[in-house]
Amino acid sequence: MAVENKNFDWIPIYEELANKLYDAGENYNKTINDLMNLLVKNDCMIPPKIKEAVQNNSFKTLDPFSVFALFNRGIKDENRINTIKHFKSFFKLVEKIPSSFNGIPIINNNIEWFSSYFEISTPENRYLSELFQKAITNQIEESFLKTFDLCLGINKIKLAYVTMMLFWIRPNKFLAMDSKNKNYLNVVYDIVIPKNCNSAQYLQILLDVKSKIENNIIKEKTFSEFSHNAHIFSKIVLKEEKELFKARKLSSQKRQQLLENANPKPTVTTVQQTVFKRNVYVIAEVLERANGICERCKQPAPFLKDNSNEPYLEVHHKIPLSEGGDDTVANAIALCPNCHRWAHNGNKTTYNAGFENVGKN
Repeated sequence: MAVENKNFDWIPIYEELANKLYDAGENYNKTINDLMNLLVKNDCMIPPKIKEAVQNNSFKTLDPFSVFALFNRGIKDENRINTIKHFKSFFKLVEKIPSSFNGIPIINNNIEWFSSYFEISTPENRYLSELFQKAITNQIEESFLKTFDLCLGINKIKLAYVTMMLFWIRPNKFLAMDSKNKNYLNVVYDIVIPKNCNSAQYLQILLDVKSKIENNIIKEKTFSEFSHNAHIFSKIVLKEEKELFKARKLSSQKRQQLLENANPKPTVTTVQQTVFKRNVYVIAEVLERANGICERCKQPAPFLKDNSNEPYLEVHHKIPLSEGGDDTVANAIALCPNCHRWAHNGNKTTYNAGFENVGKN
């Protein structure tokens, strides 16, 4: 697969809009009311309940992040562009309308807003507005951390949404921690996000990622490029999972017949990283051979997968594909997550050291 067009021309107008919302100051609520009436008048695609509230004059305000969420949700690109055109006209923005939305994580359509639009002085509105203001003015200090954590406590809002919102307004300063980025950090760069990650941990991860970018350990040069590549990677992984599910349904005999004619060298997909498309029949055969037992430590898999109730093991290539290793059953082993981490980060000098006899019949 060829490298997709990595056009991030949405960044200038997103940052300009964030500045305009900040500059509204004491007139913010009136500004948002006027904006929403314009959007409804022009039949822009906004959440139905908000549209109804505007039409019956019960609408009061939207926090700045919910304003951005109006066009960063699961709607068609042409509808997003149409809405942004009206934002551009209303705020007299000078930056160009984006031609693409590469790298932008979006919210689910079932989440229409992050704070009440019927009231102005709610804790949720206050927390989100304060976080927005501190991010715009670059006040990344103790009060920012406190406000960040308060936002994590708002109903419907978790780490993914708080960091997505920050990424929308300042994509060169904040990295979203949505599921795609988290998985990409973990699988490609071995960076694990804590389960209940707080503001201090998030900022430490940001520093770590920025340092790795500067030292070329992380190949992406910007957070937007990272987010874009994570999205492409997630599509590759999802496709592999679907193919693997089908492969596990076949008999071992059928898989081995298919493997006899399979190319031992994997196909290659280039994102920013080079991603090897593994043979799902190899994965299925190795998992069946392991039968739920790690082939290094000989312990049962640590848990069962939610979607299939099968033992969770990870397939590792003794001679890495990146070093010319074959994508074959003989070169692959099933490991528990702990042993897989050892394989890549342990004291051994090569990935396959200590695996000479593992996986042999």
